[in-house]
Amino acid sequence: DSSPQWMEDGCYSPSQLVMGMGEHRYVPVSAWGKLYRYAYYKELRFPKLIHAEDLAIFPDILDRCTRISISEKAIYFYYQRSDSLMHAMNEEQRLDCLKATLKMVVYLKEKGYLSAQMGWFANAVYCAFECKDKHAAVSLMEGCFNQQEIRQQLARQSWKVNLKWVALKHPCLSCCVQI
Repeated sequence: DSSPQWMEDGCYSPSQLVMGMGEHRYVPVSAWGKLYRYAYYKELRFPKLIHAEDLAIFPDILDRCTRISISEKAIYFYYQRSDSLMHAMNEEQRLDCLKATLKMVVYLKEKGYLSAQMGWFANAVYCAFECKDKHAAVSLMEGCFNQQEIRQQLARQSWKVNLKWVALKHPCLSCCVQI
C-alpha cells in the first residue's frame, strides 16, 4: 500500500520528521492539534489573510524546534463546517495554497531532503492543477525551479503527476485529464 501512514507516537527531531515525510508518512503541518513553546512564536507570526497560513510558517517552525512530539491521543477536537473557508476555496486561496506548498518544497530542497521534497513537489503540481489560472500557477512553480530542476523532479514522479504537469503547461489538454 503506497498511501501515507501516520507517523508513530514519539519524539522526533525536525530532520527525523522530515525524513518521515520522505518515507510516505503523514505529518500534519496544520496549526491545530499542536502545542508550541511561546518562544517559537515571539517573533514568528502567521501571514495575514492568506489561505494555508499554517503550512506557510511550518518551515520556520521546523527551524526553531529541537524536537517534535507526536501523539494519537485525542486532546483537541476539531470541528469542520461544510461552509468553512477550507471547503469553499476561491482562486486567490488556491494560489495561496500553492505558494505555501512551494515554500515547503524550496525549504526541503535547501535542506537537502530529496525524498520528502519529491512528495511535496507532487503536492505542488496537484495544487497548481486545481487553480483556474493555470498560467499564474505554472509561473509560480517556474519561479521556484529552473526547467532542469522541474524535469528532474518530474522524472522521479508518477505518471499521474507528469500528466497533470503537461496539462498545466498546455491548458487546452486540462479537460482531458481526469485523474
